[in-house]
Amino acid sequence: MGNKDGISWATDAMLACNDRLEVANQNLANASSRDFHKILERIVMTPNGLAAVHTQTTGAGPQRSTGRPLDLVIDGEGGFRVTDPSTGAVSETRNGSFSRDKEGYLVDPTGKRLLADTGMVKVSSDQVHVRADGSIFDAGKLVGKIGLQPGTLVRSGFIEISNVDSAEMMIQVIDAQRSFETAEKALSSIDSARQKMANEVARLK
Repeated sequence: MGNKDGISWATDAMLACNDRLEVANQNLANASSRDFHKILERIVMTPNGLAAVHTQTTGAGPQRSTGRPLDLVIDGEGGFRVTDPSTGAVSETRNGSFSRDKEGYLVDPTGKRLLADTGMVKVSSDQVHVRADGSIFDAGKLVGKIGLQPGTLVRSGFIEISNVDSAEMMIQVIDAQRSFETAEKALSSIDSARQKMANEVARLK
């Protein structure tokens, strides 16, 4: 394909293996992080050689019980809508570990405020309860309802952890390292053969 020679292909293979290693290490480093979704990588053939394509998984991770009423998990697709109070930007997160800030707003670990059908959720007590349908009660009073996709529920007292399998990632790290070493040896062999041929040509001249 194209004018790429053996050295170019071996170099591409080394770069691809190094990329695989970096992705596997990134996944492994985030194995215990909340709201982190495993990154998948595949190596594809292009007109310019081998290239790595990354995609981030969207599937839900395992749930862990915490017993905290404001630790929330969406059991199904979608996420919690939150807003940055300084910019007004709205985003979605699967990290439902909320707390009450000094102004009474329910915020995620980054300080973004939880949004419900009534806007930013603000409570006046520590007696906050969230039902499975997303209804939020403050001391028994309904203060808003979290928007959910059809067929999904909210679980209170749980957090969603990373969907990264540490054992699987360790195998991928080892496999990427071995593949890199194989490509490196191939590159060295090709280079040695070229040098030997060049020396032979020079000798004959």
